Amino acid sequence: MIKFGLIALLIIVTFSSFSQVKTPIVNGYAYQRESTPGIIPKVINEDGKESTKTVTKITSYQLFIEYKKGAVIKAKCVWIDGVAYRVRTENITSIPVLVKTNTIDNSIETDTLVNKTNNTVIQLLTDGEIKPSPKSKPKNAKGNILVEYSYKGKTYLYKFKEIIKIAPQILQ
Repeated sequence: MIKFGLIALLIIVTFSSFSQVKTPIVNGYAYQRESTPGIIPKVINEDGKESTKTVTKITSYQLFIEYKKGAVIKAKCVWIDGVAYRVRTENITSIPVLVKTNTIDNSIETDTLVNKTNNTVIQLLTDGEIKPSPKSKPKNAKGNILVEYSYKGKTYLYKFKEIIKIAPQILQ
């Protein structure tokens, strides 16, 4: 009886490994940056008194997908914290990808977003919020960044493993 169970388990594991499709994505890089407006607007109230408007931080994301050379993937949309965004892609030809930020003390901070690689790298650029059907929302979309993409005629979801915060940008 134990032999039969082990043989059955071996067969199931063997067939399940053949049925899994390997997608070409090697890695995903997600970066979050908060920006603060440089000039705090002053507002004159109805009673003529001057007050400052609350400063709202602007959050932006820089998303990159690294995938095997020769593969063809098509990004359909990006999910950021449960909200779907239209997406367009841009091929990255200059690798490594570096971003320089002026800091408060006027020094320049450099972050490496994508290290040198021989794989293909694309940047995902969000292009406005979209309203998908409730059925199409992935269960793990809340609190995560996901990219919905097609590869060889099938649709897949890639979940970014981590979201790295990079130096804030001070706008003037």
